[in-house]
Amino acid sequence: MTQSADTMSKPTAGHTPVLKKLANVPVSEYSDVFGKGFAQRKASPMRRLLGLGRDSDLSSLKTYRVHFNAALWLRFYRLPVNPVGFWLEYEDATGVKNLLVDQVKVQDAGQVMLAGQVAISLVGGLASVRACCSGIRPDEHFRVEELFVQRQQPLPTPARSHAFGARSPKMR
Repeated sequence: MTQSADTMSKPTAGHTPVLKKLANVPVSEYSDVFGKGFAQRKASPMRRLLGLGRDSDLSSLKTYRVHFNAALWLRFYRLPVNPVGFWLEYEDATGVKNLLVDQVKVQDAGQVMLAGQVAISLVGGLASVRACCSGIRPDEHFRVEELFVQRQQPLPTPARSHAFGARSPKMR
């Protein structure tokens, strides 16, 4: 299932899910989308905290759409009470946003795989991406068996297609 930041399920009014950070997605997964010099234009964490790294005029910034495949395999020592969610938290020029990848209620086995494809619409570039989970209380212990987040590469479009072994017509 593919979800988009435009159509993602919104938390109920006044309730933001508590996200437990699992890992940062390496910048190399998405930096090439934004062209050369993206790493130099990106603000430092301190400048972002102080709000100095943001462009005040967002209308002049380019918009992008980036697609990711994501998968998470968790093993629980005791079954969690709440459904467990897998989220990607990302930051662009407009601020930090969360996107739900998958959510499931853990059954008898005590392990679960959460996976999906997401499309992120963003403004001005991607400052950071983090893999997170929700629905896990502090007294519920778990182990991350596998975590995978990779940007989907666009498929090349062939200029011309020929059947294998086909020859072009002879010119006379």
